[in-house]
Amino acid sequence: MIDGKDMTQDDDAQDDSLFANDNPHQLWARLEGLYLSCELKTLTQRFARDPQRTEKMSLRQGPLYLDYSKHHLDQAILNALRQLAHNQGFEQKRQALFSGEAINQSENRAALHMALRNPGLETLKGQPLTDAIRETRQRIDRFATQFCRGEIKGFTGKPLHQVIHIGIGGSYLGPKMLHEALAAVHERKASCHYIANIDGNQLNQVLAAVNPETCLVIVASKSFSTLETHINARAVRDHFLTVMSEAQLKHHFVGVTANTAQALAFGISEERLFPLWDQIGGRYSVWSAVGLPLCLTYGPEVFAALLAGASDMDEHFRTAPAQNNMPLIMALLTVWYGHFFNAHSQAIVPYDHSLRLFPAHLQQLVMESNGKSVKQDGTPVSYSTSPVVWGAEGTNGQHAFHQLLHQGTQFIPVDFILPMNTGHQRQSHQDNMVANCLAQSLALMTGRQQADIRSELQAQGIDNETAELMASHRACPGNRPSTTLILDDLSAGTLGAMLALYEHRVFCEAILWQINPFDQWGVELGKTLSQSIHQQIINAPEAKGVDTDQDQDASTRQLLALYREARDNKAKAEKENTKATPTQSK
Repeated sequence: MIDGKDMTQDDDAQDDSLFANDNPHQLWARLEGLYLSCELKTLTQRFARDPQRTEKMSLRQGPLYLDYSKHHLDQAILNALRQLAHNQGFEQKRQALFSGEAINQSENRAALHMALRNPGLETLKGQPLTDAIRETRQRIDRFATQFCRGEIKGFTGKPLHQVIHIGIGGSYLGPKMLHEALAAVHERKASCHYIANIDGNQLNQVLAAVNPETCLVIVASKSFSTLETHINARAVRDHFLTVMSEAQLKHHFVGVTANTAQALAFGISEERLFPLWDQIGGRYSVWSAVGLPLCLTYGPEVFAALLAGASDMDEHFRTAPAQNNMPLIMALLTVWYGHFFNAHSQAIVPYDHSLRLFPAHLQQLVMESNGKSVKQDGTPVSYSTSPVVWGAEGTNGQHAFHQLLHQGTQFIPVDFILPMNTGHQRQSHQDNMVANCLAQSLALMTGRQQADIRSELQAQGIDNETAELMASHRACPGNRPSTTLILDDLSAGTLGAMLALYEHRVFCEAILWQINPFDQWGVELGKTLSQSIHQQIINAPEAKGVDTDQDQDASTRQLLALYREARDNKAKAEKENTKATPTQSK
């Protein structure tokens, strides 16, 4: 494993100090030269030249083991990339993050999601928010303990044992992903259903699966006015009112929000409100009361283990030097490939069904954080920032998009995530799962050369022309990089460490790109425009106080007209059916 020593004998003379006096232009020129030299060395050649390569380019931190040896790296490249991080202020910005400074400059806020995992963090002493976080943690634990014991009862006096969690974005993706992942090794104490999108079919399916008498509803929204959450919460509230009174709703609803007044007006009692804070971004909020459904489903002790695992990764990131800092190493790879190999996307492939939602969670974490085109100082960036993140569980992906990974024209680095112990006893299944994961990373690296395939076909008696044609279609170029992240198991502590690892990776990437990963102004434009369009849908365009569509483009106007027509036709049909039904029933 990595120990700070040189990677290959070729690079024994290379040391971080060689780059200490390089100005930014010199360093980028050096990196450009190192990239060009990569064309002279394949990954298989690098392994052949250094039998200890894997030992040197791997790192264990707690329950996680990172193997990054199948990358276009040597010691000189790593040194230059670490110097880039130093030049971009990595050490100072990492300290600022953990000291609670206002590193979210566009909103003048700190980013204090680490405090949710450890409110006693030494570097955050004096932060008033830590006391509120500690108090909220205690309230969550008490409520979850009472729920799991059957002490939280509904309006009829029956214990609540079902949960509906309503949220969207970070208030949905994180809890839902962890809900599925934790089920592999932790016992569920309650059933939990998640509602996010404003899709009536999904809502109907969830409502059909629960009994309002024994169901608790969590409404998670920092503003308590997010469109999707607001509409869904109102619909669930209306459904519950068919069997209970407004006064009885308080037994069945919990709010997680920063807008107490709105939640109280909705009908949630004050003792059932849990706070959110401006310093906690939505995509980092699963560690807060947004994680309440996890507490209720698996118990507060499991949630505490999740937080502890993340806190351990926080401490590693805060204290580990650059040469063996796991989040920084992963971030350096992203920047290396994005800037020099023209890699515009990254595949995330977890080889476990329990982690099937992890790529979706990372899509928000990565692209909402670093999908930026402006630097911290307000000037435009002149380079690519966030890659497009995508993926699916293995081995399903092997029968879908892996064809592109092996033979496509795009350069796509892959993260393979592989748990060693998955909680089930079907050893044959696990053996095959592991074999497939390792085979994919090996195949991406080695490939299969056309000349070798042609020779095999000719040895089978196939004529030269046919063998050449067949070989051209079967060849895989190889030399394609991948990371393998090994998880000891799927316990809460391991999952917490993995999620915190990727959070800090995103932060390191933002440092290297000099952008702000904690705001998301691009999300707001569509929200604003949708309000105007919605008013045009439910009202006649000429109605007083309603914006007309005269300033919209021809495409939007036409699409609106088509929807209005379909909506009107549906209403007319429903009206006719209502009139016809009594006559038909006689």
